[in-house]
Amino acid sequence: MIFRSQLNREMLQRRIRFAALRYSKQMNNYFVLKQPWINDLIKPLKFFLAERIVSSGIKDKLAKNFLEAYNRTRKIDFETSESVVVIATFIHEYYHYLLTEGSIGMLLKSRGINSKIYYNDRRDFYDLFFEDRDLFHINYMWNLTRKIDAFLQTNLPNLYVPFSASYIPDDMELKDIAAGMIKNNQFKLKGLDLLPHIEIGMSRYYRSCPKMDVFESDYNDVFLKMTCNACKSTLLAESIYHSAKPTAVIMSHAIYTFWGPMYDYFTKQGVKTYIIRSSPAWRKNSIYYHVNNVPHQEMLNILDNNAENRDIYECVKESVNSIMKKRFALDTADIKDVAMIESDPQSEQSIIKVIGSIKKEGYKIFGMFPNLLYDYSFTTRRGAFSTITDWITDTVQYFERSGDKKLILKLHPVEFNARLKPRVNPLVVIEKLLGKTERDLKNVIIVRPNDNISSYKLFPHLDGGILYTGTLGLELIYKGIPVINGTIDAPYTDYGFTIDARTQREYFDFFDTPEKALLIQRKNYHKFINFLFIYMHVNSMPVSYFDDDTVNPLEDRSLKQIVDVILDKNNGSYYRNIYKKAIENLQE
Repeated sequence: MIFRSQLNREMLQRRIRFAALRYSKQMNNYFVLKQPWINDLIKPLKFFLAERIVSSGIKDKLAKNFLEAYNRTRKIDFETSESVVVIATFIHEYYHYLLTEGSIGMLLKSRGINSKIYYNDRRDFYDLFFEDRDLFHINYMWNLTRKIDAFLQTNLPNLYVPFSASYIPDDMELKDIAAGMIKNNQFKLKGLDLLPHIEIGMSRYYRSCPKMDVFESDYNDVFLKMTCNACKSTLLAESIYHSAKPTAVIMSHAIYTFWGPMYDYFTKQGVKTYIIRSSPAWRKNSIYYHVNNVPHQEMLNILDNNAENRDIYECVKESVNSIMKKRFALDTADIKDVAMIESDPQSEQSIIKVIGSIKKEGYKIFGMFPNLLYDYSFTTRRGAFSTITDWITDTVQYFERSGDKKLILKLHPVEFNARLKPRVNPLVVIEKLLGKTERDLKNVIIVRPNDNISSYKLFPHLDGGILYTGTLGLELIYKGIPVINGTIDAPYTDYGFTIDARTQREYFDFFDTPEKALLIQRKNYHKFINFLFIYMHVNSMPVSYFDDDTVNPLEDRSLKQIVDVILDKNNGSYYRNIYKKAIENLQE
């Protein structure tokens, strides 16, 4: 009983600290997490504040603009047979998400397009949403959802459609379907392979990675629930497809057991499905039109577009340099979070001194920068390694056998974040699967998050950088360091400016001749700069009505551009026009 009470207090404290971080960030009061006594004083306000944002949202200026736009569009007659469905994100505490999805729907209506926004009003989906194991958070989110549901049904009844309006089998029927799949080791439903999404869901739920979640005591029970969730997603997508008959679908994700099967179902039916979500942290109050929405050949054409025009290229390069300068100065929101979290410092100079002495002995030094193991989120398995787990173990074993190379394994900074900290990190993988502790490792130097040295400080000392995926790969290339990825599913691979290892032999050859990768990077640097411009500037569209309460959502330029892309009939040519427009804006 004492243990249970203590556990409950710890769970509550974890959620409070998470809320403190999120809402103190809005006021730039980062001291809250560093001063526990302040946190204790204000902790009763955390979740109350979150709920008030929504429950009193009707009084908010943003919400008033939103309702005004709704009233202007709700009686518009549909001029075409086109229908666009928006699958609303489950993260309702992100108030901007609710407004952005609704604004896109209303803009579509203003073009005479029938649009509906489907949102979750079912408690059972929250059990496994984001594969969250924290019951306190799940219950909190469900209570918040009920308030949002009442708000939507009262004020926006013709725009938002609850999931409960669609057909989904009851829990017993779903369990029978899922149990049959597991028994027969056959995970096909409606022509979809659900297993990749289930596996990613398991990793997310346990904050673990493939091959490690099987050690969990409740693995079989959770696997059954994940399978049920994937089935539920598929059947919900089928119901929406037949009732709404969409010509296009907008979602915020295409992974995990809820979004993944739904995304696959719509694309299998030939429906254009777009991923539009919250922005990467380098641009405030913006939404992100996912780079993978652009056809591959279209992207290649864009990357080559400015090779001959030096004026345009230099303009693009200047914009990229400005963004990257902020990142290396630790001046973007995501990096500020990391800088705040890293504490209990070990001398940066001592780490650099150790690396310097190794360099003097003639060793080549490579930096390995794993992403959060539960957040790699690939359902395809292209490249040298099918999982991030294999990539870690095989790479470490390679360096242990090496006589002239050393590996710096830099753990992800969020490993030290109480809210996002994984239950399994690379050191646990190495110990569990290779049977070695940190002290047993040869030729491998571990740099922990609380060593208080940023990855950027390691760059000048590296002969090459190793990633499975991650934005850090772009930053390494920008600094002229050879890069190899364990997968070719990273957002920036397969565009001509990286060396892409499709086999393990190609991957391990990189360590003997990193200069070959560097040659490719330098030769195609113009493609790389153009890609960064698209990835960090064009795709991240600032939403003006979040910052300017005089702007009506229907007049927001970025939202209009996204709607234009969705309604484009030329399979990406309008996206090229957005790219050109962005360049014109830079030249003005």
